[in-house]
Amino acid sequence: MVAIIKRELKANIKGLILWTIIISLVVIMMIGSFEAMKNDMEAMNELMKSLPQTLLKAFGMESLDMNTIEGFYASKGHLTTALVGTIYAVYLSSSLLVKEEDQKTSEYLLSKPISRKEVYLSKAISFFIIITLFDIIISGVMALGIYSFANNSVDGKVVLLLGISPYILHLTFGYLCYFLSVFFKKLRSSLGMALGIVFLSYILSVLGNITDSLSFLKDVSFFSYIDINSVVIDKSIGSGHLIVMAITLIISLILGKIIYERKDF
Repeated sequence: MVAIIKRELKANIKGLILWTIIISLVVIMMIGSFEAMKNDMEAMNELMKSLPQTLLKAFGMESLDMNTIEGFYASKGHLTTALVGTIYAVYLSSSLLVKEEDQKTSEYLLSKPISRKEVYLSKAISFFIIITLFDIIISGVMALGIYSFANNSVDGKVVLLLGISPYILHLTFGYLCYFLSVFFKKLRSSLGMALGIVFLSYILSVLGNITDSLSFLKDVSFFSYIDINSVVIDKSIGSGHLIVMAITLIISLILGKIIYERKDF
């Protein structure tokens, strides 16, 4: 197992560095813009009030206080780390298993004295290590930026939740798509499935925020489970939502293992 984990870490280190640098730079730019605009926060709040409530509700920004750096970052950076980070997570997880079939290396890998169970678990662990490193660095950059540019005292719990909530989302989507990838033999098809799930879930979240008649859509979107208003204002992530995501993650891993062990190559 250790050999496979090392192999995956080595194969994906460049991607990890690239995605981490790109998102870190975006996070720094967004937090840095608070420094440039904090003297005009009154004008910023007036601008926010002038925007259509439907637009603000669509992105969960209707209750955020732009005078605080936590609220300012949540309205901009949280979407980047949540959505773009999830795209990276599923891009990685949905390719770990299927690439062996697509590149015709699965038979060679399985000919080694290692079971399918070990292959499956090794790659699952590899994903966990990579995405954890990714989120630790991004969260560290975010926290450092917030504390550096804050104009008032910073709520540490909110900062912690701003870092943890995308991480939970990345793990949930990542392992869900890791499980679903066992049904595919082509890398392109697996990636298309994963990205489709992410964008569909995000669209459902936006539609669910727009009007009460569509609010039920938020119940089937993991993006709604880490709503920025709950994170910044209520300083919490719903326990029910955490349970659903944890169950999804665990069931995905278990079902994926069962199916992968019985899969014909």
